[in-house]
Amino acid sequence: MSSELNDLCAAVAAGDDQAAARLCELLAPAVRTFARRRMRSPQSVDDFSQDALIRILSLVQTGAVDEPERLASFALGVCRNLLREDAKRRARRDGLWALHAERGRVSLPVEPVMVGAGRAHLEDCLSRLTERARQVLRRSLIDDQDSDEVGSALGLSKGNVRVIRHRTLKLLRECLGQRSSYGTFP
Repeated sequence: MSSELNDLCAAVAAGDDQAAARLCELLAPAVRTFARRRMRSPQSVDDFSQDALIRILSLVQTGAVDEPERLASFALGVCRNLLREDAKRRARRDGLWALHAERGRVSLPVEPVMVGAGRAHLEDCLSRLTERARQVLRRSLIDDQDSDEVGSALGLSKGNVRVIRHRTLKLLRECLGQRSSYGTFP
């Protein structure tokens, strides 16, 4: 099997589509099993498996696999990393949305931002804020803490909290008012 993996990896690196298909046939059961144990819906398993196999093939093509005989371990490492990246992305997105869950408290001068590229544009704007600014907004707008409570929790003065909140909301309004890098907003 080791010789076959060496030959397959070399062929994939050379651009052989049949070798890539064979490599996917060999790795797909392990990747799908990994996904099935961690995901609930069959669609999620399929999507994850496809993403993982594409990433693995891409890495094999670029020569990132030094030891083809350890390709199975390498593939499972790619799966773990992909799952970790997805969890981080979800946590970051959930945190950003939690920050703006109480939308009636924040006045944004744009059309609804929850659709398509608008959501991505909002996430992009929020990612530009400092952690301290996000904390001030979350505590002020979501947790409904007054400036004194926010200040004591973050080690800031009451006036500093108000200034940070005011400037942060202004930056968000400006960012959301600009054309996004996705080209569809506003």
